[in-house]
Amino acid sequence: MSLIKELTRRAALSIPSMRQVFTERDRLRTERDQLRDALASAVSDVDAIKRELKKSEIALSKADLSHSNLDLDNKIKYRSPFFAPPKYVKENRSVNSIYVLTGWNFNHRSRNLGLDTRMISSNQYNFYFFDEGIDLDSFPARYLKESEIFPVISDAGRRHLAEWSFFLTEYHNKILNYPFYTISSRFYEKNLRISGSLDDCWDRIFNGLDRFGYGYLPSYDRDFDFIDILDYFNKGRLGMTTGGFEFINEHFGVDMRSDYRYVSDYWCNYIGFKSRAHFERYMDFYMPIFDKIFDDKFNIKWDYVAQGVVRSDVPFREFKPLTLILEQISHLFFFKNKLPFYGLHYNADYEVREWEGRAIKLDI
Repeated sequence: MSLIKELTRRAALSIPSMRQVFTERDRLRTERDQLRDALASAVSDVDAIKRELKKSEIALSKADLSHSNLDLDNKIKYRSPFFAPPKYVKENRSVNSIYVLTGWNFNHRSRNLGLDTRMISSNQYNFYFFDEGIDLDSFPARYLKESEIFPVISDAGRRHLAEWSFFLTEYHNKILNYPFYTISSRFYEKNLRISGSLDDCWDRIFNGLDRFGYGYLPSYDRDFDFIDILDYFNKGRLGMTTGGFEFINEHFGVDMRSDYRYVSDYWCNYIGFKSRAHFERYMDFYMPIFDKIFDDKFNIKWDYVAQGVVRSDVPFREFKPLTLILEQISHLFFFKNKLPFYGLHYNADYEVREWEGRAIKLDI
């Protein structure tokens, strides 16, 4: 009996301890559940903050782009603090420049969007207008008008060439200063990750251009990568057809579905050239295509659309038909000649080697 009593006594003494254990367990479980709820709420808040931040960035970009408007008389008005310099005149000097390719009616007037004020922040930005019939007397930056320099190419530019009419105009007229980069007037709209300005990395981009002879600026607001051409083609993301690949192979001896399958993602062709010699070497590589398609007045002599080189089911508001090929082959020059180029991106500067399908981070 004494043993039973002792065991009963010990059991009675242990009950409070067990109760304490269970109480502590319940408290910890409650605390864990509260932390889980708090974490879930925090994650939700972070996602909400990210969404609102993205909306704010887009709204800010639109606000910047709406800085100027077009009046009913087809004149461009600017509420700008900058004094309007004289009309651009080519000077025989070497100055770092960025040429801003501008389709005012197509990209701005039709969308009720003005120009981003960061592009008129200094006289090192030179605007190149594709449009005819717009009054630029009060325009607050240096500019060129394609219709005055090389009017014979204007129609082909609107219907087929897009930014390549700028390159062909320079090729035939020698009107630009070197070194330079080209961007479009929608550059910041396409690069929302750039919170500042290209002015902030001006020395870097031109040091890279001086080092490699060629350079690229970012586009499409996405991480740097190499695009799988075959994958894009199989998923219907390319404007080219099988005939387009054959056309490229015929002229350059490269099947981009196998030989040159991975292309660096600088597809807007915001390209830079160190000198006129670098520019001519690049353009000479592509001239056989232009000579095949156009006559000396830039009328179509070989109908590449009818020949099935590009898809006929692609809506061409955003893309001129020929650019559906030119965009894919704009880096082919570097692949064939095994030439590296400098590339600025959101997180790093790169030496890009197209023929190896790789990029090396630089310290510039």
